[in-house]
Amino acid sequence: MDVKVPNLQEAAALLSLLEDDDAIVRDALEQRLRETTGDMSHQIAALGVDLSPGDRRLLAQFLRPGRRGILVDEWSVPSSGLWEPSDDWECFEHLLGLISDFLHDGIVLRPTLMDQLDLLAAEMEQEGVSTVNELRNALFGSGRFVGNGSDYYDAQNSDLCWVISEGRGNPISLVLVFML
Repeated sequence: MDVKVPNLQEAAALLSLLEDDDAIVRDALEQRLRETTGDMSHQIAALGVDLSPGDRRLLAQFLRPGRRGILVDEWSVPSSGLWEPSDDWECFEHLLGLISDFLHDGIVLRPTLMDQLDLLAAEMEQEGVSTVNELRNALFGSGRFVGNGSDYYDAQNSDLCWVISEGRGNPISLVLVFML
């Protein structure tokens, strides 16, 4: 996949074209955004652009194929599979980060999964958490993380960055945060 990340000048021009209703312009814009990494959050933040809800939906839709391409290109099977999972924690974390990046809208600036996990680990260390049971209590007994009972099947439950920032998820996402 030939990825071309837009610089700030091109990003500003691309974002201004979101409001253009001409089919030719819209097709060209969609094609150009398909060639990106699928994430323009840094450019949007740097430009200070406030997108309308309609422009946000359209931009997220146009950026999705780029994120899918990155997911497909970077996905790999851990070398030792399930037989020796301790050898592949970094790979496992990277793969979960790819899933989070894919599920992200590519518009809102946020830390990477690795950064969020590091911040959570530092917070737990600062609170004096040193055992697995203390970690369980700090994460779940305190209410820091809860089940997403209102929208159990929401795809965001698979986005660990969202789970960490919102403090809710489904059982699988919550146990993944606990493990990592």
